[in-house]
Amino acid sequence: MKKILMIASLILIFYAGNRVAAAVIYVDSSRNAGLNNGTSWSDAFLSLQSALNIAVSGDEIWVAKGTYKPSYDYGLGGGSRYFHFRMKNDVAIYGGFAGTETAVSQRTDVRAGEVNETILSGDLNGDDVITGAGATLSISNNSENCYHVFYHPSGSGLNTTAILDGFSITGGNANGSDPNRDGGGMLNNTASVSLNNLYIYGNSASYTGGGICNINSAPVIIGCSIRKNCSLAAG
Repeated sequence: MKKILMIASLILIFYAGNRVAAAVIYVDSSRNAGLNNGTSWSDAFLSLQSALNIAVSGDEIWVAKGTYKPSYDYGLGGGSRYFHFRMKNDVAIYGGFAGTETAVSQRTDVRAGEVNETILSGDLNGDDVITGAGATLSISNNSENCYHVFYHPSGSGLNTTAILDGFSITGGNANGSDPNRDGGGMLNNTASVSLNNLYIYGNSASYTGGGICNINSAPVIIGCSIRKNCSLAAG
């Protein structure tokens, strides 16, 4: 009997480390109970990064309303300003859920200011001040912000199977040296991802692409609003 139990335990450990792609990984920062393992709304991960860490080809990540901030630098070092999110090929990341849905099509009220808005923010202190518009646009209190909310570096090789849908992206401040001077909201280098139903605002760059900067990239952008971002140079 002991041998049988030992073999069963080893099998469970093997499958835990070699997970077959799950249909959905759930994220909800408002959950104060549950297993925090992403297997259901009741046991949802509290952070988006936790879901990205385990996502494999074929997975979908469903993110409930609320604000989520980067917490991982992907080995870049240098402190929290280097924190950012990265998409993955063949993984779709959906925001705008109330936290009870059983299908992506059931999402409602997902846009900016609506009840199920899901915000991905590089504003680590949560104190950015955005005033004005156009020539009078000003973004302040952002010196501690992440350089990028999303950063897909040179050689990332992402394609349109990497999908981001139903989020507001804000608070990136790319005011460092190259490559951290471009693409406050998102910097794509050889990353032609799919961007759907996004509101990209309140990001800045000291050179190009306050909201989004694409280098050798041709993302497919559908139903997105990119406004109230600022950069020193055009682009």
